[in-house]
Amino acid sequence: MMVVQMKLEKGSVARIVFPLAGSAMLLSPVPMLEYFAAATEQPSPGDTSAEDLLIDKFAAVRAKLSSSDPSKVPVTLRLADLLSERARKSSQHQIEFPTQLHPTQHQNDRARAIDLYLSVVDSAPADNQARIYLQVAHLYELNGEVDKAISSYEKLPALKVVGEAQLAEAEFARAEIYLRGRQLARARPLYQRLINGARPDLQGLAAHRLAWVDFHESRFKEAVEELVNILRSPRLLRRGTGAPSGESSGPDAQFQEEVSRDLATFMVKRGIQPDDRATLYELSPASCRIENLRTLAGEAERLGQSENALSIWRFLGEQQKGELDRCESWVHVARLEMASQKNSESLAAYRQAASAWERNGSCREERRCQDLRQLQKNFLLEWNSAQKENPSAELISAYEVYHRQFPSDDLMTIQMAQAARLRRDFARAFASLVEAAQNPGEHQEQALLAAIEIAEVAKNTNWLKQALELYVGKSDGAASDCGGAEGTDLGGGAEAW
Repeated sequence: MMVVQMKLEKGSVARIVFPLAGSAMLLSPVPMLEYFAAATEQPSPGDTSAEDLLIDKFAAVRAKLSSSDPSKVPVTLRLADLLSERARKSSQHQIEFPTQLHPTQHQNDRARAIDLYLSVVDSAPADNQARIYLQVAHLYELNGEVDKAISSYEKLPALKVVGEAQLAEAEFARAEIYLRGRQLARARPLYQRLINGARPDLQGLAAHRLAWVDFHESRFKEAVEELVNILRSPRLLRRGTGAPSGESSGPDAQFQEEVSRDLATFMVKRGIQPDDRATLYELSPASCRIENLRTLAGEAERLGQSENALSIWRFLGEQQKGELDRCESWVHVARLEMASQKNSESLAAYRQAASAWERNGSCREERRCQDLRQLQKNFLLEWNSAQKENPSAELISAYEVYHRQFPSDDLMTIQMAQAARLRRDFARAFASLVEAAQNPGEHQEQALLAAIEIAEVAKNTNWLKQALELYVGKSDGAASDCGGAEGTDLGGGAEAW
């Protein structure tokens, strides 16, 4: 072995023991920092001062070693490790604080590390060469040199000493590069081998990626089946690189969520089928089960798959715990029923939505409530547009439901009156307009003039007197515009009405 003595800051001295060439070595991201824990302060997450100091020291030591020195290989590998770690830290810091570091600093460190690794890989112990090539390939990937990364991964099978787990890791990394580059024909066989390969922790990931290969090849049916198989197979619900020796671990909850979300996406792309709702509900973890169904329902509605969307939204309206969530689901049901010209069903669903809104009470999620109120308003506007010439009694009732929730929305109150007038329900129309006219605002003048017009159309002198008195009392332009029933200029108001 070799002992190197280094002088650090504040007069501290560290003695470092290096194994000689041919002895057991462990390549790790930060193998040397443990030697200096007592001599240096704990660094902040983006602080590379420890690496800076060590890199300078190791570079100086390495420069003095002859090529035949048995410590040349371990010193070189330690220096490459430190450069890799500094690159990792500075890259992360660059993401968080993009103006504080030179944008190529981490790339330069990786390039230096690669050169160092490759300069000694043939002289390194045989049982360490596979790990060196994996590290080099990883650094090439991070620097965007994917062809060189692939070449490094492909060197592993020819090595004298290489484990099945290491070969699987290299195959998975190559498959990932091919998938990102849409070289699907190259990625597919690699993933297929890995699904039953030597790395249990990579089997589920490989199956997941294989489903994405099918998805990108428009094989949506197969992609859905593969994700369903993952979610029903405990051995495939693991991912990561933490079990290279093959030991098993429990299901990965985050991975399960990710796969279930992708399943919702794939189902939509394939075309939603009647049993998809039950399948997705069964296979999704509780943490995202409802959200996945909402995604499925929303996409089905967007793509015009009305029956499937209706079934899912209705199920959500019954199953969700949050009243605002229930309200939203029932509004979607009401909208879909309205689009199918099922007026009674639409009104019933909207009443369910309104009941959920009322049960929610005071709104603590202001933005959510604003969006939900707008959703209800848009639903009524769509219904009104669909029945513009011949509004149904259910539409009028839906307006009344909305009005009870949002009595200050004068524009919607005026539209309710307009629909009532078309049904010749003058009493309801007049009462709505008088109510809207009480509120100062941009729609008050319109409500005042429309009330006068309704009274004249209905030939009701009592209403007309009430409307004129209200106009005189409320309108800013009453003195000049209104001199009695016959003299009232209703041109502007009637046109707007």
